[in-house]
Amino acid sequence: MNQREFKIVLTINEDEFFSLKKHPFCDRIEIRLDLFSPKNIGQNLVDKIEELNAKCIFTYRQPEDTDQVAFAKKEN
Repeated sequence: MNQREFKIVLTINEDEFFSLKKHPFCDRIEIRLDLFSPKNIGQNLVDKIEELNAKCIFTYRQPEDTDQVAFAKKEN
């Protein structure tokens, strides 16, 4: 049997991400840019990633592609 390697990816929103004090127990943090406000996509985001020494995956989902339709409508 082949040995498989699994990676744990933690998907979090803006509030959860910026409230982190240390890197959570995961291999990667998925940063869903559609759940972040424009003011925090930039240097604030870069600074926090560096502070946590995090490996990140950046994604953006269209409202019709996700269960976050209500969230997207609320933000607009």
